[in-house]
Amino acid sequence: MKNFLGTIRIYSLLDFVLLLFAIGLSNQKIIGFTILHLGFLFFLEYQHKHSYRGIHSPYLWITLFILGTLISGEYIVSILFIFFSFLYAQKNKSKWGLISPIIRGLQNYTIPAVILGWTSYMAIIVFFVFFVRNLCGDIRDSGKDGREGMHTIPLFLGLKRNVPYLHLFTVMLTSTLWWSLTELHIGILLTVLVLQILTYNITRR
Repeated sequence: MKNFLGTIRIYSLLDFVLLLFAIGLSNQKIIGFTILHLGFLFFLEYQHKHSYRGIHSPYLWITLFILGTLISGEYIVSILFIFFSFLYAQKNKSKWGLISPIIRGLQNYTIPAVILGWTSYMAIIVFFVFFVRNLCGDIRDSGKDGREGMHTIPLFLGLKRNVPYLHLFTVMLTSTLWWSLTELHIGILLTVLVLQILTYNITRR
């Protein structure tokens, strides 16, 4: 159970759902894209096969990808999202880690870009937010990534030690940003922030 909860990264999942509300999607699309996002997380764990995390069946992420696509009804978005999910999963191979923040930004950019417009302010904000957030995640894991032989921007710049809670702080900031673009009660934001703090370390790193 703990490996399962660690895989779905509740702190990040909650942020993603707030983003979908900020984009102004229907409940059906929110459910569909959330399932698609879960498919990405399970696919990522299946590809990277970290010894300190559980390895899940490929049938799980395949099912989630298909189910999320069908429920959302947004086939172009889903295809692009899955395409960038496959690219991002190459992060631990060769020099892919150096461009992984760009790929992560593009992955989430596809949702508002297709629905609201490729040059809409929301799409551009989403790209840069996820680019910065992923970069902060790489800074958090610099020591570990270096030991595992990965190539990331922080490692390229000479950072060789972990910076534990920078990424959590960034996630909480982005959740606050998404919430500010919705009409959701402030109690929801406070609940999300507390849950992010409580669940952040469930994911083994």
